Amino acid sequence: MLKLFLQAAEAQQEFAKVGFRPVDETVAQTKENTDKYPKVQNLGSVKDFGGWNAVQAKFFEDGAVFDQIQAKIKR
Repeated sequence: MLKLFLQAAEAQQEFAKVGFRPVDETVAQTKENTDKYPKVQNLGSVKDFGGWNAVQAKFFEDGAVFDQIQAKIKR
């Protein structure tokens, strides 16, 4: 049930309001969201960032990129 709710258009719109790119195509294609989240032209892979260990260290360890982004948007 929770998974279905999180994937619902209403939930996706709320996620988009706080900085998460919507995965629901209907929500993603609204004017508000196409301006805020432009189409990704070249989606890379984990290999492009040095593998999972490098990704974990750079983006997800304490104080890394994810934490910095959250602090900047005050989440």
